[in-house]
Amino acid sequence: MRLISSLLTLMVCWGGLLPFNILASTTQSEAVRCSLYMASTQPRAGQTFDVVLVCNRLPDIYSTDLDCDGMEMLSTVHTKSEDGNTYTYTYELRAPHGGDYTVGCSKLSFDGVPYPLTPIRLTVAKAALPWIPILAVLLPLLTYIVLAGRFSRNGKKHFSEFVRRTGRMNLRVKTAHRHFRIPFCLLLIPFLTGSYILTTYLTGDPFLPKGSIIAGLIILPLLLSGIGIYIQYRRLFFVPVKTQLTIGDIYELIAVLGSREQWTCNHPGQDYYSCRTNPGKYHTILGEQIYLVFDEGKVWVNSICDLEKSSFGSTFGRTRRNIRLIEDGIRKWETGHLI
Repeated sequence: MRLISSLLTLMVCWGGLLPFNILASTTQSEAVRCSLYMASTQPRAGQTFDVVLVCNRLPDIYSTDLDCDGMEMLSTVHTKSEDGNTYTYTYELRAPHGGDYTVGCSKLSFDGVPYPLTPIRLTVAKAALPWIPILAVLLPLLTYIVLAGRFSRNGKKHFSEFVRRTGRMNLRVKTAHRHFRIPFCLLLIPFLTGSYILTTYLTGDPFLPKGSIIAGLIILPLLLSGIGIYIQYRRLFFVPVKTQLTIGDIYELIAVLGSREQWTCNHPGQDYYSCRTNPGKYHTILGEQIYLVFDEGKVWVNSICDLEKSSFGSTFGRTRRNIRLIEDGIRKWETGHLI
């Protein structure tokens, strides 16, 4: 009798507790509402995109960790609405490769009760062809090839004949490297930056630079280099100075002027005359070359940074000064005035 009574009591207890537990769990699941969705359009490999979890109750601590195998979790932002009825978790993700991915939140729970949440299945497209990095590599390369080819051809031509025909100095490849040193160095910045980005693209883990990186490491150096190349190219042009002085008269003029300015003669020929300045300080990095090419009824005059030294891209106006000295000297010499 006692055994039967115990069994009846146990059945009553189970009969009363079991429905209560089921009801509690069901009621909690119905009271909690959560959704998981992707806030961005279809992402591409290397791009960042957002996945958002929205709940009407505060989830258990550490239960909002996202399952995103094969992706990088960059950041998580948690916000709460002013009325306290909405809890939002924004996850910033990045997929290094194109393909199909699954994003879920399998640990999500409320008061210890798991909340079944359907995961997101998404497709990440392949990375777009990086045109800006491609141009960042091709433009410096083509610029260098074009300039090197031009100076290689022009450098083989006779100096004075080339100046009289074009009004411009014909540099050799070696001296062109020195003359365009700073613009060429600037070209290395976008070239190396673009090469690195293309390498990441080809290896399947593309690096997508932000606008500040593109502007600072690609666009700005390209613009500055283009301006520098143009300025250095214009400095190769000679100034024609009309004169009735003979070559002998000009030699006397340069002897007097060079003695006063401490110039050193390099090529006192009948076709052209060249000399160098000898600055007292910083002689290893500063100095100018001066050229006079003799033509019928005029003299072609120019002054540039000394191409045989590691000179700056600018001599702080000294090349212009040298040209003015010769121009003024020729005018004064023609009128018989001392210089």
